[in-house]
Amino acid sequence: MKKIALIFSLAVLLVLGLSTAALAATNGPHGGFTTNTASCAQCHKTHTAQSSHLILFALVSGSQNDIYRTCTYCHSSTGSSHYDEVDGEIKDGSNLWATSAGGFQSMPTVEGATSYTTMATVSSKHNADQANNTLVAIPGGSSALKFELRCDSCHDPHGTQNARQLVPTVTVWNTLGTAYNTVSTIPNGAISMTVNNPTTNETITYNDDHINDFCGACHTDYLQTAVNSGSTQSGTYTSGLYRHRVGMAAAGASGYNAAYFALPTSSPAGDVLCVTCHYAHGTTAAVSSTTYANGSTLLRMDERGVCQDCHRKTFSTSQPAVVAASSYQVSATDKNHVVLAFNSYMEKVSAQTAGNYTVTGTGVTGVSSAQLQPNGVLGKTVLLTLNGSLTTGSSYTITVNTTTVKDLNGLAVSSTGNTFTFSSK
Repeated sequence: MKKIALIFSLAVLLVLGLSTAALAATNGPHGGFTTNTASCAQCHKTHTAQSSHLILFALVSGSQNDIYRTCTYCHSSTGSSHYDEVDGEIKDGSNLWATSAGGFQSMPTVEGATSYTTMATVSSKHNADQANNTLVAIPGGSSALKFELRCDSCHDPHGTQNARQLVPTVTVWNTLGTAYNTVSTIPNGAISMTVNNPTTNETITYNDDHINDFCGACHTDYLQTAVNSGSTQSGTYTSGLYRHRVGMAAAGASGYNAAYFALPTSSPAGDVLCVTCHYAHGTTAAVSSTTYANGSTLLRMDERGVCQDCHRKTFSTSQPAVVAASSYQVSATDKNHVVLAFNSYMEKVSAQTAGNYTVTGTGVTGVSSAQLQPNGVLGKTVLLTLNGSLTTGSSYTITVNTTTVKDLNGLAVSSTGNTFTFSSK
């Protein structure tokens, strides 16, 4: 019995050790604490703290709430963390990559070496950076809602059992508008997601549909999972309206085509999630005011492109074309990269095939690599790495293959819009 007990104890310790290691691998200093941890001292000081809640560093004064300023002390361009959530980028020393959640202030439009990375201001975001005690309304929530949106509304700085420290409960105003209620964000099970390449050009694999429960804890009326939800009036806070269903396979959508579908879904089921259409932090998507009065609403694609990417309704036969972009040469000092801009979201396999591009001009013999921006999934621009170097003042012409390079509608690049000529800076 003693031997069995010893084996069982060792097994338990091994499992706990592996769980802690797995948590620490994705959560950094947020969680995975041991009984002799040093992690507390990274944020707190017991007797000589410089900010409230025993935060060891002094928070720079500003209009943001204290939680946002605490988190972005590290998670910003000047912070120690390689995750800059303000600018939606990951810093790996010599490169900057777009995060999977977007940014609160800006996002990379061209990823890669810091010498040529470019940024764009977000067009909409979750307003987690409002001043202390600022109350905001939540779409799909009670009209009487009183909610202070901060980083810790969604994330626990001390860690949870998932890769993004998402909280297990949130506190929201109840359906009667009379009191606060604590709502579980994981009623159907803990969120499971896998972060791939977490310190470089990351991607997220959503292992189940439970992220919908998380978003739906606040956006209550938008969490509709029943068959034919779009044909049934529903809603607790805004009743009598119709809502797009989530949690069903994208492959079942009318017009769906796997070859040109680029939005994230759950794996392996391929179900539509809230994050299929929306970023979590912020987006740079452009939306005309005549299209939708509420703006870009964290959408992953310009206008309402997310609808077309899934449903592919009767689309224009106008072929995609190269458009002149002021940032065609990423910087005057960089002579080895050119950004080629299209007027449509491009299909990633063909867009990232270097052989689909030719370059003529002094000192350049071709293209060694092509990367769709950002994150190589949803993009209108391609970063070309050149064989050779551009010569200042010389003229160059880039030609795109009109047979193989296609957009997300499956249309090949136009033969009258497949070239771009420029003079090197």
